[in-house]
Amino acid sequence: MTIREKIQQYISRPDVKLLSQIPVSENEYKELLEYARSYVSRMYMQTIVSADIVLSVALVQIAIRTYYDGNYWEYFLEELEMDVSSSKRNYIGQVFAATLRKYRLFEIPHEQGAKYAYVENIKAHAFVPNNYLHGYFDFLFAFYDKNILRQLPDNIDEEFLEMSEFFASTLRASGDSFSLTNLNNKPAKSYKLLKATRTLFAECSPDVVSKEIYRHLQIIDDFYYDNILPDREDRFGEAFCLWQIRSTEINDSNKGTAKRRSGAFYHKPYFCIDRANGIADLVIPEQKIRNEDFTGEVYAIVTQGGQRHSFRLSLYRAFGVIVSEQLRVPVGNIFDDIEVIIKSNTEKKFEIPSRPYRIFDSDSVEMLKLRAGQNYLVTQKGAEVRGHKAVYKNTQMPTWDEYSFSDVDEKTVIYIDNAPISIMGTFADGPDFAYVSKEYKLFSDGREMQTAFRHPAISFRLAKETYAGSFLWCNHEKYLIDDVAASVIELPYDTNSYGVTILLDELLDKNAEKYHIFIDEPAKQRYELCKYVFIPDLRCMTDKLRYIFATEAMITLAGDYNIKPINAHLLQGTSNEYLVDLLSGDEQGEFILELGDDEYTLIVPLRIFKHGFERIWQYDRPDYLWAADLKNDLYVSIPGAVEASAYVKAKYYEISAPGTSQGNGVFRFDISELAEWIRKNANPIHYISLKYKDNKERKLSLYKVLNRLYVNKAEVVFDQDDVFVDVQYEGKSELVLRFVEEGSGKTVAEKTVFNGRNEFAELSPTGLYTMHMLETLPDPFGFSTETRSIGNPRTRVGAINYTDISNCKINILSVSRGGEALKLDYSYAVFSLEKQDEFTYTGILYEQKKAPMGAQKPKSIAVAKPVIIEGIADNGEFLIVSMQTEYEEDVYDPLYYDRKLKKLVRSDLVSVHDYSRFVPLYDDSADYQIRIRRIQ
Repeated sequence: MTIREKIQQYISRPDVKLLSQIPVSENEYKELLEYARSYVSRMYMQTIVSADIVLSVALVQIAIRTYYDGNYWEYFLEELEMDVSSSKRNYIGQVFAATLRKYRLFEIPHEQGAKYAYVENIKAHAFVPNNYLHGYFDFLFAFYDKNILRQLPDNIDEEFLEMSEFFASTLRASGDSFSLTNLNNKPAKSYKLLKATRTLFAECSPDVVSKEIYRHLQIIDDFYYDNILPDREDRFGEAFCLWQIRSTEINDSNKGTAKRRSGAFYHKPYFCIDRANGIADLVIPEQKIRNEDFTGEVYAIVTQGGQRHSFRLSLYRAFGVIVSEQLRVPVGNIFDDIEVIIKSNTEKKFEIPSRPYRIFDSDSVEMLKLRAGQNYLVTQKGAEVRGHKAVYKNTQMPTWDEYSFSDVDEKTVIYIDNAPISIMGTFADGPDFAYVSKEYKLFSDGREMQTAFRHPAISFRLAKETYAGSFLWCNHEKYLIDDVAASVIELPYDTNSYGVTILLDELLDKNAEKYHIFIDEPAKQRYELCKYVFIPDLRCMTDKLRYIFATEAMITLAGDYNIKPINAHLLQGTSNEYLVDLLSGDEQGEFILELGDDEYTLIVPLRIFKHGFERIWQYDRPDYLWAADLKNDLYVSIPGAVEASAYVKAKYYEISAPGTSQGNGVFRFDISELAEWIRKNANPIHYISLKYKDNKERKLSLYKVLNRLYVNKAEVVFDQDDVFVDVQYEGKSELVLRFVEEGSGKTVAEKTVFNGRNEFAELSPTGLYTMHMLETLPDPFGFSTETRSIGNPRTRVGAINYTDISNCKINILSVSRGGEALKLDYSYAVFSLEKQDEFTYTGILYEQKKAPMGAQKPKSIAVAKPVIIEGIADNGEFLIVSMQTEYEEDVYDPLYYDRKLKKLVRSDLVSVHDYSRFVPLYDDSADYQIRIRRIQ
């Protein structure tokens, strides 16, 4: 199989959303490099950029294997061993972006004209480059230890959502490290993690990244619990093996191996005992406190025997939540009932019921139930213990009696004062469906069915005299109860019966089908204990936890089942990804599931945000609303919300309208006051937003409301011997442009324009004009129109030929590095442009100190002469690819950003003694937002 065939095979799989998920061997990597060299040597830059999946995988593999810090393209050029111009590199980045869109892969969203995101996407698809893997496992163990609290759940969606929000808030910080801060004057700990990886965590679908993270968390969990090392053939497995050798956090310092801790509680308080001295502590494990529930302090309030004690918890920050340090509280009587309240802005209550016994493992940590193997049983003094032979009994302790059992198994029953306990826990009649998926519902003939992805435990009573001849029926299979691995106990409250518990998951096959469970006692009528549909491997995953302003929802169905969509359609190129059209009013995915001869309706619920006036629901967000069209009754449906309000933010205050709950997350708002205020206000744009609470307080911008036309763009361009005006505006009235010739004052053109390209043959390609923008408002009765001016007239407006901008100047509106805007105390512009070739210009870069409004502007000063600009003319605009300075003959270097003075400087002015304050603006990380103006 060729590397291209292998890539095509993987890219067609629905679970591949990142190019790093395509495995590449060393020999295949060499093939990819050869392909990239061939592509670059023969490449021709076209107006319409075509996708290339093989080149894109090569770009990602270069990042995975070589990238460490700084300019990605330096690693690219070094691996290819050839020179590639900045304009060609930019084109290659566009090819990568086109590939992501063609194959519906993850893409970091970016503003129009921004080009740094090409490289950020390459690094994001690398997921974690090899040179960052040690820092990645530092971070991952911290996440496992601090956020998950070392209890790996089957589904980490909630924990991942917290982490996603945390990383979204940390992306403002520059660099490839972030900190988890302590709150009690303890030093913060930093973790090295590529910023593009953090962006991936913040913005990619939770399902995609949580799968990758879960796989790597499982590596940590397997090692921490069972001392199992991963396969070193996998790059993450190899990196973990190297990481754990150097890491002491998860190694037992005495034994040199990972030591398993009791896994019963973690979040819930539990007891630890010192058996030698007969004393006990109540352990309050690490607790997670959300930011919105935090008042600055957190207390643990422990109540026992009418005595109430308060303890202030030590805290630190981790991944968007606040975490408390473990607290140990001495207790006198471990058999009492104890209440623990974790209190800040809200309260979390734990209740430990009184019990005549407690069970402990070999580390003296409390367990909820007996376990197979070694158990230590601590009882109240004088309690009767029988039913299983103890290894030893110690009654010399003043506060409890202790028993040791070393061979506990499934059939073990221990009676404490006639109360039976086993590894099943305490006895209760009926089935225990502990493994039911929350992702879907199943219906048959309109009735919801009980489902399970593991067979339940069943408990029932049998008369003692019929026990030996009783049978368990599972569909058509018959089992003698005395022959199966059942837990059989005496029932103190029913001396004529046994209590029987059977783990069906250990007895039955794992075939997906409907199960009927019956009990058949001699001389009695057979009776049904339960029925359910067993579906072991079905996963129904949505691409979002909540759909806000979405027009469609994607559902991924995993598992080898015969499924047909009802209201969804299969996504092209996939085998198990379906789209549901939300605009049709569907708020759930509906499918037919066939299991053998049975047919079921499979429902996948969707959590959908919707809104609309007078309860006419919309799912997407309109581009804008016209102020005159606002209605008073606004309805919003927010799944899970318990409180909501709508508001308009003014300069120093806000106008709010509280929401009235209609039930099921639906709220009604009377926005008459908001609407009236908007209509009377002079500003052209206002925003109606929402505040709502579910598990925390959130804000959401709902509508942009226009009082008049808002013009985003009105630019004169020269294209193929004709003059056009490119227009982008929003609003319901009409836009009129009037051009007045500078010098003569003569009006040469005035016409109504529309969004898009408008022909203006009246304008000369070389002329300069003053442009007036006018808005025409029709009379409601149709008798006349009102015309009013929009903004100030723009002077020195002329046609710009983006293939030759030598008659223009470039105003630099802002400079970003890695997507982050730099704070500049100076304004910049490039004058005296001279075209050198198709992509290159030289000019003089000037700076001007920014002055307060109304103050005299300082004189402009030349910063770089010459400055070399590489750029591409693209669809009516000019995009700067790189900006360099020539400070010696044929010696070029990028500009630098001075953190201290907040300005741009030449590289030859950078002090080697204080280099940390200067940031190089490499072409793959720097982005220049510009406006081009005619000056000749």
